[in-house]
Amino acid sequence: MRKTVIVWVDGALKPVDAVRISPLDHGFLYGAAFFETLRTYGGRPFLLADHLARLRRGLEAAGIRWRLEEKAIARAVAEVLEANGLADGV
Repeated sequence: MRKTVIVWVDGALKPVDAVRISPLDHGFLYGAAFFETLRTYGGRPFLLADHLARLRRGLEAAGIRWRLEEKAIARAVAEVLEANGLADGV
């Protein structure tokens, strides 16, 4: 029989199955070590290649394998902007 994992969240013990992290949570959004903040103009990320190059260098230095492609990231950014009715954003 497998024991339920209990975690500490928001000042209380909870079963891990009951815990959900908001996609707006600061730690979830920015992680512990690697992130880039993108500025968008007209629905397109500004200097995306430069941002991703910095991110890739940091990840590689930490031994974390890079799996994302620039086109996929640009597409995801565009979808988020569209879903939120935005063209410009950070």
